[in-house]
Amino acid sequence: MSKQIRNIAVKSLTLGQPETILLPRNYAIRGLVLQLAGSVTVTGATGNGGVKTAGLWHTISSLRVRRDGRDTLISIPAFLLYTLNKILYKTAPKLTNATTGAAQTNTALTGGLVLPFENLGGIKPFDTLLKGSGLSSLDLLIDTQAISNMFGTAWANAAIVGTAAMSLSVDVIEEVGVNNFIFGDIRTSLISKANVAATSTNFQIKPLPVGNYYKGFLLFAVDSTDGPSDSVITNIKLKSGSEVIVDIPALNCKDLMKLINAQETAVETGVYYLDLMPDGMLNQCLDVTPKSGRETLELELAVTKGTATTDIYIVGLEYIPPVIVKK
Repeated sequence: MSKQIRNIAVKSLTLGQPETILLPRNYAIRGLVLQLAGSVTVTGATGNGGVKTAGLWHTISSLRVRRDGRDTLISIPAFLLYTLNKILYKTAPKLTNATTGAAQTNTALTGGLVLPFENLGGIKPFDTLLKGSGLSSLDLLIDTQAISNMFGTAWANAAIVGTAAMSLSVDVIEEVGVNNFIFGDIRTSLISKANVAATSTNFQIKPLPVGNYYKGFLLFAVDSTDGPSDSVITNIKLKSGSEVIVDIPALNCKDLMKLINAQETAVETGVYYLDLMPDGMLNQCLDVTPKSGRETLELELAVTKGTATTDIYIVGLEYIPPVIVKK
């Protein structure tokens, strides 16, 4: 066995247009390394809105990895992948961001992210590599949107222009010599974007998908006027029927996740992660398979509506064990 990394594509992304990149199917894949670059010009002098934390990654509204033309392994907006990278890799990804929404000319923007397939934080990350051998197709699907999305809602300048095309470079990290192994999957997906219409002590996000196992959940709370906010969620409860699995004040969850994950950087505002993989063992992930007896799963939150549109994004990291055919 040996690990290798190689560049497989450099694409010009025309914002607002989708792009598909064919991924190699020679070996097992540990992850994809994405490097995005471009520039931004802003004209006008009113309503200089702030720049969102993930900066230029807000130009990619969706990243999806699709296997055999129909099986989606990853489906997530790039700005949420940026946040998840911070948690799983315990440090912030590389990012050169605009510092303000004020008038500026050709400000350089760059950023790096990893789409991981290996089980980060696990005792054996190797267990969930993406096996390319034997697949009929393997694709990275990219949806893009206007560069103005990297600025907060207070932005109201006269015009904003990005480069004619953003440049996206894709590297693949592969494991050679393991095509005879059988791997499970970590499926990472945005499973809910819930609007908070009113303050509540019993805000329910349900039903969450059941049938497999959960490694964790990422929660991201946004007040569209102020951006990410620690004031929206005040308590987090995860339950199945009458069984309470997690029940913790939101700020305590934030403090705990920084210590448990030994994060080098501060936890982002509005971000919470429920770690459901004790001791890094996949077989200890939260079991919501039929044999577990847990027929439902839901989040019950105490929330405070922000000053404007208030949303909570829920990303699920779902573990699907390998299928072993007995002969």
